[in-house]
Amino acid sequence: NLQDEVIRAYSADKLLSAFRTLQQLEEIIHETELPSEQAHEFLNSELVFNLRKEAEEIIALLADFSTTEGWNKMREADGITTWYRHEEGNPIHSILLEGIIEQPVFNVCSVIYEIDLYTQWIPRLVEARNLPTNLTSRFRKIAYCKVDVPWPVASRDTVCLFCSP
Repeated sequence: NLQDEVIRAYSADKLLSAFRTLQQLEEIIHETELPSEQAHEFLNSELVFNLRKEAEEIIALLADFSTTEGWNKMREADGITTWYRHEEGNPIHSILLEGIIEQPVFNVCSVIYEIDLYTQWIPRLVEARNLPTNLTSRFRKIAYCKVDVPWPVASRDTVCLFCSP
């Protein structure tokens, strides 16, 4: 059944697939005059709440990154283009790096997963650690990083979300 498909896809970190299946399930339930208690409980469950939240974030990010409109090109070197933009109502800037990594995806994921080693690999990075999260997947990580930059600029903090749509 569709409910099991949603759970299976979400558990396998196939967020967008799980979300599309959830939307199909919701359409069927809304067409039913009196949805079952089980359907009502499932749609109001923590799993569905988290799925919706994560999928909506991923969809927004994919839409945001599908164009460079609104981004300012800062640098283009070594096959990597760096873009930035000021976030309205926020004192921070967002940064977008665009390039091709010519490595098997497993190798790239392995490097991303080793957050504790970032300080050894990245110049001026003085701290890198996993942040606690309710995300229970090895394909979803949140990392805190602190970069020490030359005086007179203060150190910079960043939080990175790594996930697979």
